Amino acid sequence: MKGRLRVLSTITIITSLCIIGAAGVVSGENQNQICNGDPEGNSTIDRNGCLDSDGDGYSDYSENWTKLDGADAFPFDEYAWSDMDNDGFTDQRGTDYSDDCPFTWGKSRVILRGCSDIDRDFVPDSYDDDADGDGIRNEMERAASTGTQLFDPYDPDSTPSDIDLDTILMFWMTTMTMTIGQMMLNLTEVLTHLTKNPTLSTCTSDLEQVCFTWEGCSSQPTMNRQGSKFHYRS
Repeated sequence: MKGRLRVLSTITIITSLCIIGAAGVVSGENQNQICNGDPEGNSTIDRNGCLDSDGDGYSDYSENWTKLDGADAFPFDEYAWSDMDNDGFTDQRGTDYSDDCPFTWGKSRVILRGCSDIDRDFVPDSYDDDADGDGIRNEMERAASTGTQLFDPYDPDSTPSDIDLDTILMFWMTTMTMTIGQMMLNLTEVLTHLTKNPTLSTCTSDLEQVCFTWEGCSSQPTMNRQGSKFHYRS
């Protein structure tokens, strides 16, 4: 009887040890599955019990568990863990590299961090006088636009003509040429009238018109095509 009890006790002990061992193996396999093959640790938020180098609750990212899966985007900074626009600046506030534009990808570092910076000069587009870096200031591109052609100061491929690369647009050159040409035409007309009427006595001007008066002129002035008043001798 005693021998039979000893055998049963031994069988019970062996069975218990096997169950415990099997449970341990199963537990280890489950943990390995949870961590996708990554090292075990103390993460508690995105995964339980996986490697968490900075102790902020988010597991370190790896090839098996990426930032898009919820892994820690900054595994060695306990105050930073997410980067929604994936530009390298953290969504969390209060760090030296917090993102001022968390929903917009950008690499700006001056004034604002992590905001759109088309020309990669580290100045955010909203503060950049030449946002697209094409050498033409934003306001000049807008001014050069017409009803049929619009220039986009945020698109380096949308640039007004500047043949000699001196940053002075052909638009402005054309406008200046037309203005100078018109001034020369007006001067020619004035000189023509002075030649016909050499005894000039007075000349007055204001913001609205240019008026030339000669001695003995008629009381009714004639208008040239530019709106200037000329008085001729009677």
